[in-house]
Amino acid sequence: PKDDRLGSLSGRMVGSSFGYCEHYLVLREEIGDGVQGGVMPLPGDFLSGAHRSRFNKYDGAVYFAGSDGWQSYARENGSLERLRYTGKGESLILPRSVETRGNGLILHFDEAIDPRSVRVKRAFAEQWNYLYSGAYGSAEYSVKHPGSQGHDRVKIRSLQLLKDGKSVFIEIPQLHPVMQFHLYLELKTAKGQAFAPDLYYSIFQQGEPFTDFEGYTKIKKNEWNDFPIPGNSPVDPRLTKQEGLSKIVGDEAKLAAIQRLEIKAVSGLQFSPKILKAKAGARVALTVSNVDPSMPHNFVLVTPEALQGVGEGSMKLASSPDGLAKHYVIEDRGVLAFSPILQSGGRYIVYFDAPKKPGEYPYLCTFPGHWQITRGVMVVEE
Repeated sequence: PKDDRLGSLSGRMVGSSFGYCEHYLVLREEIGDGVQGGVMPLPGDFLSGAHRSRFNKYDGAVYFAGSDGWQSYARENGSLERLRYTGKGESLILPRSVETRGNGLILHFDEAIDPRSVRVKRAFAEQWNYLYSGAYGSAEYSVKHPGSQGHDRVKIRSLQLLKDGKSVFIEIPQLHPVMQFHLYLELKTAKGQAFAPDLYYSIFQQGEPFTDFEGYTKIKKNEWNDFPIPGNSPVDPRLTKQEGLSKIVGDEAKLAAIQRLEIKAVSGLQFSPKILKAKAGARVALTVSNVDPSMPHNFVLVTPEALQGVGEGSMKLASSPDGLAKHYVIEDRGVLAFSPILQSGGRYIVYFDAPKKPGEYPYLCTFPGHWQITRGVMVVEE
């Protein structure tokens, strides 16, 4: 509701996240015949998964009821918490609206902005797509490399403070439709208050290019890959099936019993650590991170007798048109679990059930040319 007692949130749309125990500003944009929009996380979090909220007209506060359960970061089994504006401390600076143009985004604020803070070096943008299918949820897929998981950095050409002094144009000549666009800025108000808009936006339509700023240049837009579609997308179904192991509904005991491990691909074609330990038959959540700044890597866990065949098969897939789509992992019963090819800085959680038979199970990277060097062993213990 529009009520001054809500401060910056007066008349705004606010949503809450059961899973992340957070709340966020919802930004809605009507463009052409359609509607699109996004969210901006709000500061603070809740003790449990907030899923019901009500405004109290008597005290001007919003009350959030929460509970714990499946897939939530709740710290308590339940909560009833109050969100209110005290009028003390710094103001909450939020965009009033977002305007999508053919060559960038315009963020409109209600506060005057310090022009000295409007700098490209204090801006960051990335994008990714999801695979809309019958599966429960989706991984995050590169737009530039369909079928590969990860985010793509997006180049920002300039930042422009518009004539009203309250709106910022983020010039992105290659902006195009994408399921998830992440924009982060560091700005200051004319009064010197620092604030950092952190926007997650879905772009389906774009208006005309914005030209009313000094230095505008018409730049040809490159072609881009469309949204991934099941059947046409090179997403490996083995990964989709594997990711299904992460969905444990309402079983607190199973959630608590998940064995969580971490491994990194580092410079010099090495894994760190080279030895992992898992309990026989345990559900494992292995976080794989590629911190090698120079090349892609993946993680493949195999049975001992399959190591040679899987490694040699990766070299054959190197010359295959669908090698990358298969992440250079052949179809083999000896493949127990694997990650997609991760670009430098990429991260992925591999869910799998550890073998029931104790022993040593090798793991390797199957990016072409790596398998004989980038290896390690998972020790499965009773």
